[in-house]
Amino acid sequence: MAVAQAGCESKAPTSGADVANANSNESPPPTALGSNANSAPGDSAATGQAAPGQEQQVGGARTREEKLPSFIDPKTGEIKDLPSFPSARRTNAMFGPIQGVQSGMLVLQTNTPIEKVAEFYEKAIKKMGWKVASALRDPEVYKWELKKGERDEALVQVKKETGGRISIVLSRLEKPPQPKQ
Repeated sequence: MAVAQAGCESKAPTSGADVANANSNESPPPTALGSNANSAPGDSAATGQAAPGQEQQVGGARTREEKLPSFIDPKTGEIKDLPSFPSARRTNAMFGPIQGVQSGMLVLQTNTPIEKVAEFYEKAIKKMGWKVASALRDPEVYKWELKKGERDEALVQVKKETGGRISIVLSRLEKPPQPKQ
């Protein structure tokens, strides 16, 4: 199982250049997606192509020759059909196949009141074509389990944390096609 993980302390990125390097203690920050300031021309880091078994920087996340799930924007690391809350900052991101299922998760934080964040996601869920399989609405937590067709599932959780912060978890998966019987 290969899972890419990225964490950052900045506002949610708007471009690939804004994505923070999650493993900054391991290597210098990327100068462009898939490139490294200390790379020699022609090596795998300079070309953006990972050699077999090597890590590659994609959308702020390190991957091991695994492709990002199709629902992840490779430039921003955002989930295409589950938008990040506009004023939230990303604190963690994980992408990759888990037991053959393409998956991605973003963890965000904001100081915006929970009701405003919940209202944003109520609208986004409808706009992006999701069907709500179950929903929880509580003063401390809002949670939606979502479906789109037979293969796509998602979870949105908005929760009050200590200190007044609001945490947002966006989790998305795409099951592989079922073999025809």
